[in-house]
Amino acid sequence: MPRTLNDSIPPASVRAVIFDCDGLLVDSESAWSRVQSEVYRGYGVEFTDEHKRDVIGRSVPEALAAMERHLDREGDGDALGREMFRLFEIEAEPGHDEMPGASAIVRSCARSVPVAVASSADQRHLDANVESVGVGDLLRVRVNSSSVANLKPAPDPYLLACERLGVDPTTAVAFEDSATGAASAMAAGLKVIAVPTVPGTIDGAAWVAKSLLDDDVVAWAELLGA
Repeated sequence: MPRTLNDSIPPASVRAVIFDCDGLLVDSESAWSRVQSEVYRGYGVEFTDEHKRDVIGRSVPEALAAMERHLDREGDGDALGREMFRLFEIEAEPGHDEMPGASAIVRSCARSVPVAVASSADQRHLDANVESVGVGDLLRVRVNSSSVANLKPAPDPYLLACERLGVDPTTAVAFEDSATGAASAMAAGLKVIAVPTVPGTIDGAAWVAKSLLDDDVVAWAELLGA
């Protein structure tokens, strides 16, 4: 019999669910990819999926350090960052769309267990993105880039989110779209449902889905919230 998400993470064992935001709840990563492609193109480099995997989910300093390596521009991280954020503000000005199925999954989970969001974004962007999905009333516990000393892939963001929710991390589930974020959640002891922004698998995830509209993910969340 095929292994299902319900087998991998029995809903009855779950005491909290914590969501990443960028690329998981809101479609901001497509904007970042367009910006990064433009920056890389300016240096004669094609922005690839491998480059994306190396920067997605990381803190700004870590992402800029990776860009320095990719572009052979050691020491130019600040300049690269200024250009990238200038372009991103233009891309992001209209706001970001909800990832398909995001608000429905959050609401299903929140019917029976506490929920939170753990992100490497700053508070302003995180708050704006959460509110844009229409689940700000549910995701009141929000860990952002200034909440902890060490960002993903360190376990700190998920440990703090679990502490604020009052749950043991081993009883919580994280929804993540990047290997960096998944590593953070797993290091904290959470089980991970991965919905990769960059197609492929995420090592160690309990389940990998193509989207939040995946039949198994929807059925799992509905059973959890029943």
